[in-house]
Amino acid sequence: MAQTIELIRGGVVGDVTEVHSWVPAKRWNPELMAPPTQKESVPKGLNWDLWIGPRAMRPFHSAYHPVHWRDFWEFGCG
Repeated sequence: MAQTIELIRGGVVGDVTEVHSWVPAKRWNPELMAPPTQKESVPKGLNWDLWIGPRAMRPFHSAYHPVHWRDFWEFGCG
């Protein structure tokens, strides 16, 4: 992706008027777009405050970590 952007910005491919992209996997889950309402215990060794970073604090839920954070707009691809 970065190389493509470089080529476009460098004028190598001419004027770009439209771009389509996709993820070649079934990552997106529309049922997970709303944050979970249940609270779970934070796993030992995980600093939840650090993991959340600049986002609004919310209770830990395994729907976010370790892998599915990508399903939420707030954390990744949404």
